[in-house]
Amino acid sequence: MAVHRRCRRILAWLGSMRLAVILLTLVTIAAIVGGIVPQAPITPNADDLYRAYGTFWHRLITRLALDDVFHSAWFFALLSLFALNLVLCTARRARNSLRLAFGGEEYVGAAEDRASTLETDLEEPEVTDHVAHVLRRMGLRRVRQVTDPLSNRVQLIAHRFRWGVLGADLVHLGILIILVGGLLGVLRQEGTLNVNDWERGLRIPACSSIEDSDCVPLPFDVQVDDFGVEHYPESGRTKMFWAELSFWDGEELIQHGRTEINRPYSIQGVGFYPWRYGADLSSTEVRLHVVETEREIVISEVMLRVGEVGTLPDLDLQVTALRFYQAFGLDAAGKPVDLGNVSGGTPAVLLQVDSVDGGSSSYRDLALPFLSETATRPTYSFLLVESRIPASMQIHFVRSPGFRVVWSGFLLIMIGLAGALYFAPTRFRFTIGEGKLMFIAETRRAKAQLGKLVDAINDSLDHPEEV
Repeated sequence: MAVHRRCRRILAWLGSMRLAVILLTLVTIAAIVGGIVPQAPITPNADDLYRAYGTFWHRLITRLALDDVFHSAWFFALLSLFALNLVLCTARRARNSLRLAFGGEEYVGAAEDRASTLETDLEEPEVTDHVAHVLRRMGLRRVRQVTDPLSNRVQLIAHRFRWGVLGADLVHLGILIILVGGLLGVLRQEGTLNVNDWERGLRIPACSSIEDSDCVPLPFDVQVDDFGVEHYPESGRTKMFWAELSFWDGEELIQHGRTEINRPYSIQGVGFYPWRYGADLSSTEVRLHVVETEREIVISEVMLRVGEVGTLPDLDLQVTALRFYQAFGLDAAGKPVDLGNVSGGTPAVLLQVDSVDGGSSSYRDLALPFLSETATRPTYSFLLVESRIPASMQIHFVRSPGFRVVWSGFLLIMIGLAGALYFAPTRFRFTIGEGKLMFIAETRRAKAQLGKLVDAINDSLDHPEEV
């Protein structure tokens, strides 16, 4: 018996409002810490940053997982304890809430110590009519009359917004659903599609249908039909990025849509949105003139992209474009660097030149828009005549099974708050018999209106001719 009583006390404490306040405070503090302190999965240099604080603080932060709060064991423990508190609190009050909202309206004996009493000389049918009239006048139009089969006493049950009693329970349930949705976030799946001008209209297959690194872990193929950027005409600043997408199941077109910044496109629970727009230097297409060094005349031409190999069979050469420089320069150590998109910069392409037959004549050369002045030059030089840098778009996609669950929880919370704040239930029970009328207010709002209702009924009983 003592063990049973102790277990009930523990369960009562786990489902208490006091523990709920403590847990909410701790979860809020943890969320603030996770929002302020750089988190390791998001901030790549977080560990280096903490090491700069010294050995003590680095050890403290990492051992308490303050650098990864939202994936730490103690944060999950806090959320689990908070979920248990909500479950116990909701279960404890759910029985009474469901009874008031959906339960049968049977006769319940009125306790004398809890009831307000009025004496009356009127007959039972008249008292019933007076009470029902006052109730309807005060907005409680749902009035039902029940009779006790043993004492034949008549009881009136009046209520309004009876489902509103579930408001607090719906809020609790919504919070639980949000916690479940957050837990499902560990199944989150995301990736990035990288496309440039040369790849418009190319289909990226699903990984389930092909074993390749260039695939998407989605149940369908993705095709980027077109993409671009819009600018403000006055300032020339970027207005938005956009992309036209098609989704395929084999040779069957599933859907076609357009995504823009702040307007993701969703299909089968996967959201697509433009992530970044720019130039893809790694796919630059260049046109080179092959110059015979001694006579300085153009003897051949080759077009290739960065990473591709071009063959010059007449010259027994293979040329590979290793890297394109938008603006070629040298750093302090004399190493080549790309100065970026600077005005007046000199473009260049780094080449690897090999013999077709695999001979020993292999060297690297730098193709510029002009022939370089060097003391010793190979037989053939390369002149950069034209370069085409393709525009590039990164399209991010996210599939999170917990996303809809979380939004369902928020919707349930809003419904629950509306029921609790604006549709709070009102429920009275009136027992009539033996020359007296007993009132019981069964909800909080009913208790607030009890005094006004008693005065109105008392006035009606004193002036029965007005009814």
